[in-house]
Amino acid sequence: MLILGDPSSVWEKEFVEHVLLPRGHRVFLQSNYSEDDRFTGFYEENGIAVIRGEPIPRWVMRMPKIRASIMAQKQSKALAKHGQFDIVINMFVSPAALSQALQCRGDRGKVYAFFCGSDIIRSSFWRTLRLRSLLGKVDHVVCASSNVRQAYDTKIGNDASTPCTTIRLGITSFDYIDARLSNGTKNDAKQELNIPLDKITLSIGYNASGAQNHLPVLEQIRCLPQDVRDKLVILLPMTYGGNSRYISSVQKTVSQVGCEFLIFRNFMDGDQIARLRLATDIFINAQMSDGLSASVLEALYAGAILLNASWLSYREYLEWGLSLLSFSRFEDIPKLVTSVFSKAGKEESPSRAVLREKMSWNQCQEAWGRLLR
Repeated sequence: MLILGDPSSVWEKEFVEHVLLPRGHRVFLQSNYSEDDRFTGFYEENGIAVIRGEPIPRWVMRMPKIRASIMAQKQSKALAKHGQFDIVINMFVSPAALSQALQCRGDRGKVYAFFCGSDIIRSSFWRTLRLRSLLGKVDHVVCASSNVRQAYDTKIGNDASTPCTTIRLGITSFDYIDARLSNGTKNDAKQELNIPLDKITLSIGYNASGAQNHLPVLEQIRCLPQDVRDKLVILLPMTYGGNSRYISSVQKTVSQVGCEFLIFRNFMDGDQIARLRLATDIFINAQMSDGLSASVLEALYAGAILLNASWLSYREYLEWGLSLLSFSRFEDIPKLVTSVFSKAGKEESPSRAVLREKMSWNQCQEAWGRLLR
């Protein structure tokens, strides 16, 4: 089995760990990069080969118009040395990766296009057009959430006669949150981060991308009365995504809001993610688009109050009865924050049981097992 994606992605690593290895598959991964990634040790311990193309000169990397073409040539050359595969799964679907997947498929092999993020939601007209011409040639399409499936149906629809299935990924961080709660409380997580227990924490987004809308949210937090801001600590997880210019603009803006704040820049392991989620009292989800963010669900699982933008409509939230407060304009945020202030950090999560059931790796493994038979 070959996975075309990004071996440095925690989602690819956990998909391999919880879905493919337990089923006895011999797994190969293709990487766009020549450097070792953070999960090299895990892959080596489990006998997983990471196929890497030859290094690309730095001057090529600075030329986007030819970079993709040269990179694809080097990747194809590296893959060709391993022959063809029985099963090829393209995670984080792209036209280039799908083309490679079809080339690597054996005579009786199958290709699966796995939309496990929100890329299809943001896909441009031209990118979608290229995808349409390829998706009709794969054997099955898998979407990781109802939002991703809706975007696929809308943008691709009947243009690709390929069967499509929705299979959600599991969330490993739930186990780490449970482990912490079995020996402590949310306050313990706050104390580890040196957050005073008389403060209310408010987390904005979950990465450093401008799509998280940190800046307009911070401008609204700035509109809160000073006595409310004095009781707030703003949490900004910015461990991946974005660029230095945007991160600097967020740092400058949050320093002018009039609240204490913490910015997280280093990669977090499972326990550190659990600590951050448990330390969060209020979580603001105001990003531009989303499939079904694990980070948001982790915060709910850990007991945070979710303030969710109305343009992020999740069918799962409605079907599972998850608790949230919605805003349709950024200007609504101060009123919502004030309305939940008195109960923030004081309630157990009403969503924990249903999230544990719906977002387990067991359901994901069983569904993929049926698909790959």
